[in-house]
Amino acid sequence: MVESLRILTEKKVLSEYSKDAGIRTIEPRAVFVAEDEGDLLQVIRRANLDGVPITPRGSGTSIPDQSVGSGYVVVQAQKEVQISGREFQCTPAVIKADQNSTLEQSNLWMPVDPSSYRACSIGGMVSNNSAGARTLKYGSTLEYVKELTVVLPEEGRRVVKALPLDEALHGDGSTRKVANLMVENWKTILHERPKTTKNSSGYRLERLIHDGLFDLPRLFVGSEGTLGLISRITCQARGRPPLRSLMVVSIDSLKDMEVVVEELRVSKPSAVELLDKSIFLKARRGDLLRQFRGSQKGYLVYAEIEGKDESELQRAFEQIASNEKLAEFDPFLLTDPGEMSKAWETRDLTLTIAGEMRSGNRYPVPGIEDLVVPPGKLRDILAFLETTFADLGLEFISYGHAGDANLHVRPLLDMSDGRDNKLHREIMRNCFEAVWKMGGSITGEHGDGLLRAEYVKEQYVETYELMVQIKEIYDPKWLMNPGVKLQRP
Repeated sequence: MVESLRILTEKKVLSEYSKDAGIRTIEPRAVFVAEDEGDLLQVIRRANLDGVPITPRGSGTSIPDQSVGSGYVVVQAQKEVQISGREFQCTPAVIKADQNSTLEQSNLWMPVDPSSYRACSIGGMVSNNSAGARTLKYGSTLEYVKELTVVLPEEGRRVVKALPLDEALHGDGSTRKVANLMVENWKTILHERPKTTKNSSGYRLERLIHDGLFDLPRLFVGSEGTLGLISRITCQARGRPPLRSLMVVSIDSLKDMEVVVEELRVSKPSAVELLDKSIFLKARRGDLLRQFRGSQKGYLVYAEIEGKDESELQRAFEQIASNEKLAEFDPFLLTDPGEMSKAWETRDLTLTIAGEMRSGNRYPVPGIEDLVVPPGKLRDILAFLETTFADLGLEFISYGHAGDANLHVRPLLDMSDGRDNKLHREIMRNCFEAVWKMGGSITGEHGDGLLRAEYVKEQYVETYELMVQIKEIYDPKWLMNPGVKLQRP
C-alpha cells in the first residue's frame, strides 16, 4: 500500500462521512484519503480485490445523495491550480472560491458559480455538471472542461479529450465502442433529450458529438462518479469579467412574473433569478428585503446586465427600462458594488434561510428541488406547484433560475413520519410526471444521485439502456457509485 494513502475507519469519521447535504444517512466501510493518482490506483485495486463499491466525494455539498455509500468513500486531499494562457489545470479538491481568487490574479474567470461556491469543489462541479445563476448566458461546467485525467476500474489511468469523430470511431477499445454507440443511436438521443436550456439527468449523450468532434470529457462531466475517479481537470477560462449592474423588479403574481421574465430574456442578460419573498418572512428574516423597493409580498426578479464599459452598461439598462411592459413594474438599478454584493448574498443565502423554516416538525425537504422546464412553461409549472400544495395543505418554498425555468422547490415535511415519507414519494412522482409532460427534466443542475435514480429510466425511456451499456463499458462490475444515476439491471 502506498504510504501516502490514508485509510480511516474511526467511528467518528465514518459518521461524519455518512451524510452529505441530502436526506440519507449511509455509513461507509472506510474513508480513503488520496494524495495523488498512485493512491487512486491503489483504491481501485483494493475495491476490485474486495468487491467493495467506491463512492467519490468532494466537499459533501451534494443534495440528491451522490456522495454517500456503504463501501469505500474516496476523498482527494491535494489542492493545486496551474494557469497556462486561457486554460487552467487543477486537482478535484480545489474549492471553487479559491479557484476564483487564483484566476482573478491573472484577469481570468470561470463563469459557472453555484451558490455553494464557497464550499463546493471543482471535482464535485465536474462530476455534477454544476451550473448557477449565469448559466443563462455562459452555460454549465460541461462547456468549459477540455481534458480530464481519470482512473477507471478496468483500464486504470487515462487522459480523455475531444477527438475527431472519425478517429474516435476507429480508436482504442472503450472510446471506439462508445463512439459507435453514439453514432448508431444519434437520432434517438436527440429526439429524447429534454427541451430545456439546462439538464443534469442521465448522461449528457446529446452533447458528445459536435463540430465534427467526439467530445469524450463530456461523458464524464455530470456522470456523478459512476464511471471512474477524476484526478486532474483542464478547463477553458474566460477573460476578465465585464462590468455589471443588477436590475431588480418586485412583482406580485405569477402572471406578472411571466411577463417580466419573458421581456428580460429578450434583452439577453447574464442572469435572471427568482426569489420568493415569503421565504424570508416565514423564516423571520424580512430585514433582508428592506434593501429592495416594493411590498414584502410576492416575488423579486433579478436581472444581471453586463457591458464592456460604463456607457455600454447604461445603454443596456436604458434599453430594458424603455420596454413599456417592464416599465410599469418600476424596475430599479443597482450599480454600487456593495449594494450588488448584498443583493447577491441575499440570493445565495436563500437555501440557508429556508433551512431554518419549521412548521411543527416539518422542514424543507429535497426531491423536487431542481425541476426544470422549457422557459415558456415557467408560469405553468409554478401554477401546478401552487395548486398541488394548496390541495395537500402543505407549505413549500420556491426560488431559482427563472431565465432557465429551473426551480428549487421544497415542500415542508417530517421525514421521520411514515405518512409524510409516503407523501414525499407521491409528490416526487406527480411533479416529475408534470415536468415530463412539459418537455422538462427532473434535475437542471443538482444531478440524479440516489434520490432520483429510479426515475431516470422514465425520463429516458428509449436511451436508458444505452446509458447502462456505456456504464458497463467502463465499469462492468458496477463498483463506481452503484445506485447513483443508474440502477443495475
